[in-house]
Amino acid sequence: MNNNIISLLQEITLINNERLNLAKRENEIRQKLSLIKKLIENENQHLVGKKAIGTNEHGLKVEVICTAVKCNEDFKPIPLFTRNRKNYHVEIFDWID
Repeated sequence: MNNNIISLLQEITLINNERLNLAKRENEIRQKLSLIKKLIENENQHLVGKKAIGTNEHGLKVEVICTAVKCNEDFKPIPLFTRNRKNYHVEIFDWID
């Protein structure tokens, strides 16, 4: 084989190795981001069980209870609520002291 062909094949191998390394690095970063989200959720667990007055999509104000806290893609904690033991979505809420 001439040197040009060998050189091109070696370049392909290097590119493939680089691609694998980048994929591994991407996976490591995604795992770190997932851990950060879990930490944010855990830091906000004190909200679970807390009551709030929420406004639903129809503008009605209802009392709801926080049953979990999730972290969104912007790394902000999002409380999840229930009402009468069913998941309940509110547009706006204020915590009851």
